[in-house]
Amino acid sequence: MQINADQIEQNGTIITATGNILVFSPNYFITANKAIYDKNITTMELFGNVNISKNKETVSLTNYAFLDMKNEIDNATPILLIDKKTNVWINAKTIDKTSDLNVIKNATLSSCDCTNPTWSIGFSSGDYNTTDQWINTYNNTLYIHDIPAWYFLIPAVPYVTVPSIVTAYLILKMPYMGFSTNKERRSGLLKPQFGFGQEDGFLYAQPIYYAPRKDIDFEYIPQIRTLRGNGHEFQMRYADSAYSTLEFASGIFTEKDSYFKEKNLLNQNHYGGVLKYDRKKLFSNSDSSDGFYAFLQTMNDVEYLNTKYNSDNNIINADKILESKVKYFYNTPSYNTFVEALNYNDISKTNNDDVMQVTPSIGVHQYSTSLFFDKLRSSIDFKYKRQHRVVGLGADTYDLSIPFSYSKYFFDDYLLFNYAKAIDLHLINYSNDTIDTKENGTLVSAKDTVSLEIDLLKPYETKVHTLNLKLRYANPHHLSEKGLLYR
Repeated sequence: MQINADQIEQNGTIITATGNILVFSPNYFITANKAIYDKNITTMELFGNVNISKNKETVSLTNYAFLDMKNEIDNATPILLIDKKTNVWINAKTIDKTSDLNVIKNATLSSCDCTNPTWSIGFSSGDYNTTDQWINTYNNTLYIHDIPAWYFLIPAVPYVTVPSIVTAYLILKMPYMGFSTNKERRSGLLKPQFGFGQEDGFLYAQPIYYAPRKDIDFEYIPQIRTLRGNGHEFQMRYADSAYSTLEFASGIFTEKDSYFKEKNLLNQNHYGGVLKYDRKKLFSNSDSSDGFYAFLQTMNDVEYLNTKYNSDNNIINADKILESKVKYFYNTPSYNTFVEALNYNDISKTNNDDVMQVTPSIGVHQYSTSLFFDKLRSSIDFKYKRQHRVVGLGADTYDLSIPFSYSKYFFDDYLLFNYAKAIDLHLINYSNDTIDTKENGTLVSAKDTVSLEIDLLKPYETKVHTLNLKLRYANPHHLSEKGLLYR
């Protein structure tokens, strides 16, 4: 141990240090106004503006502290204890520490900002095990800023039943609470969701997390709304490789008979599910990239989203048309290609016979390359889309675009000349038009563009001056057009 201070006195085994104290040891870094250290029994008393950092994990701020470094016994009053690993802080009247167990009296706990926490929990006594990363607290009161949370129950007293009020009060002012501060991925209970609504009553949802291996985990989330009903959700996440993830979620919420009849809802049970899969490096190598993506969803009505668990307590307004997608792409320095399928589900209808589907959609793009010589460049873009439905008009569309460009500098690179020509082919083949026959459409168009550009730059000592002038002329025109064209 090393002690630095403005003044140090030694009397036998007792060392007294005063003024700008710095204490270094393998486990501690300490600053204080005064320190008394007993070399024989390795204890230290600290006075005034005490700051103790232990193992770079916890920080303690106090006016008085007693440290038994051999037996790891600490005592401090009053104290602000900050755990850097978990970002949990405890402001207590006293903390007595024996080894890894902190015994706490008259304290406030939070993980928010220390000066004005959004939430905090006040308790009369408790203990914190830094090794197990577990906190037990007794006689708790939840605060929202400086206001006890149970105060917010008072306006609801005339509108809800006595059991609901009592349950909510006990949750907001719990006699006992124990929880882990360990942020590592492991099985157990996750952060619950509480809420209260005039129509839903008291809301309580408790996620239960299970992680049997590093590559997979599960969540089961039961919830209850005292005036409305109850629900169940299941979630699974699985990493089948280093480049892929699979997610699956499903759930159901059942309305109470009274709520279902009073609100005249379409369904008493709201259910749905989502499947997501994302995979990279299927067939690619070091010179290319590829990926497969799938997003499939279904539900019987939008109330499924408004009744499922969400950590922000937000009401979700969803479209009545659900989009599911499956897509694969392959990209190289020379070209890019993709194929995808889109499925639309209008949950406001009994069936989707007249809803347009897109299966498949294909795209191929060749990146710009030199043609015959460097200054003449060309690229190719092709897209195919099949739009169809059981009832109603459908179509297969083909789009081919071939742009050419030529550019050259003149007058010692002061003037850039560019000429571009793009030729586009658009074809439409109609399907399912047995009642009202449509003539297939063909459109061939072109666009000529000429531009002159001047880009000047002059640096000065403190700034750079630039001047850019551009003159551009474009002439789009149709080369051929026939049939019925919907674009």
